[in-house]
Amino acid sequence: FKMFAVGVGNAVEDELREIASEPVAEHYFYTADFKTINQIGKKLQKKICV
Repeated sequence: FKMFAVGVGNAVEDELREIASEPVAEHYFYTADFKTINQIGKKLQKKICV
C-alpha cells in the first residue's frame, strides 16, 4: 500500500514526511493554507486513480 500525507498551515512537516511512503516527494503534499487544497486534491486523485 502507499501512504499519502497532506499538511496544511502549522502541520508538523517532519512527522508527515515520516508517515508518507517513499519517495516522499511523490507522497507528501503541503500548503500554507486551504486556498490551494483543490490543487493538491487533483494531484492526489491522479496518483490514486492510476
